[in-house]
Amino acid sequence: MEVQHVAQFSDRVELPLMTAAGKTEHQRDSVIPVAVGPDTEHATARRQLLIALLGLTALYVLQCVSPLRLESDAVDYLSTAAAIADGRTLPKVSFPSGYPVIIATLDRLGLGSPPFFVLTNCLFLAVGLWATWRIFSEYATRVRMWIVIATLLVISVVKSVAAPLPEAAFFGTSLLALAGASAALAAEGTKRWALLALSFAVAAIAISIRSIGVALIPTLLWACWSAMSVASDAVRTRQRRTGAALAVGVVLAAVALVLSRTSTVAHYLEHPAYWYVHGGLSSPVVGRVYGMLNGLGQIVVNLPLSRFHSLGPLFAAAGFVALVLLVLTRERPARLRLVDIYLGCYLAVLAFWPYDSPRLWMPIAPLIVAHVIAALDRAREKPAMKVFIPVYAAWFALTGLAALAYTTRISLSGENFSRVYGTDGGMATSALHTVSPKEIRRYNSQADTVLNRYGAGRRTR
Repeated sequence: MEVQHVAQFSDRVELPLMTAAGKTEHQRDSVIPVAVGPDTEHATARRQLLIALLGLTALYVLQCVSPLRLESDAVDYLSTAAAIADGRTLPKVSFPSGYPVIIATLDRLGLGSPPFFVLTNCLFLAVGLWATWRIFSEYATRVRMWIVIATLLVISVVKSVAAPLPEAAFFGTSLLALAGASAALAAEGTKRWALLALSFAVAAIAISIRSIGVALIPTLLWACWSAMSVASDAVRTRQRRTGAALAVGVVLAAVALVLSRTSTVAHYLEHPAYWYVHGGLSSPVVGRVYGMLNGLGQIVVNLPLSRFHSLGPLFAAAGFVALVLLVLTRERPARLRLVDIYLGCYLAVLAFWPYDSPRLWMPIAPLIVAHVIAALDRAREKPAMKVFIPVYAAWFALTGLAALAYTTRISLSGENFSRVYGTDGGMATSALHTVSPKEIRRYNSQADTVLNRYGAGRRTR
């Protein structure tokens, strides 16, 4: 099935683009009819959504006042960044170097402090949201605004803004690469190939930030194959498609071989090899299915498992129900779009990874949110939906605002930061019974070094 990209509609004019089947895009894509002529009610709703978006933006930027938030991964990333900035030997950590390079660049520019780390995260989040806006350009403006606003209310996205971790950077770069490839499929001639080349370049940056960015590779290769198929001569379409498919397959195999030989990817492959091959998981398939449904359920319910451990089965049940409903209410006729290919590839990698973490779901939060909102919109005229949608929207908004209020309280805690953020402000204590005293001392020594360099006034232990 070919990837189809729909031209962007304006809010007031609907362009009747014809498909190969002789139907207009409006006939085929009925997610939301585009408003024609002045509509006071819709204009008011858009203003309200814009005000909400500006308010959320202000709350996100407010997190720039947060002290440095440490945890084990953040200490490793910042230690690596400091080594890069100083030209020293890098510490032996298994993370890709893309995010430490970003921090090291800020460090060399004299911007190596928490406010600039958070501001950088905000910029990457803004890039990702703009890319999301472009990816779903076929939807009406108010639907895309709902997608953007709901994404900013997802708890894993809220938690990412103030943390010196790579989620926000990967969020922005991966979605930008996807948006570029989607735009390429709607372009023609030189512009199409220029956009694809740019998408590959941005995807390379995304992979250097998070290894799970490899999900972009088959997505972009699919885009290239689709572009070559569209550009081929009508008489030789089948032959060229076959050749293009073989070329894409060879490139994909070559990329997989090269990546498998890099130390970072090889290290990541050791984890699933241990759990699946050496019997670390007694029921790996059942465990991963449960973990995937649980992760989806946390986004749909918008509550963190870390605070509600007892609700784990309910999160999994919510994820299962959401998945079934998304399948049953999918748009018809069904279309395989580039964003669906990326989402499928990303989820496949996530399913293969043996660990569960809300951080891993954060980069695809807007894609899941978009599917949920589009499904709700298609069903909005049903009597039950007229009650459910406002209630669900209110719940999602309240939980997201509660998460923002919680993280803002931490950011504004000042001298009380060590008390309100984690265990002693992100330091390890004897309360961590699963960690040896020697390991606690090693971590705290490393954390103190990071605080002395990037803590912007936080006192050491």
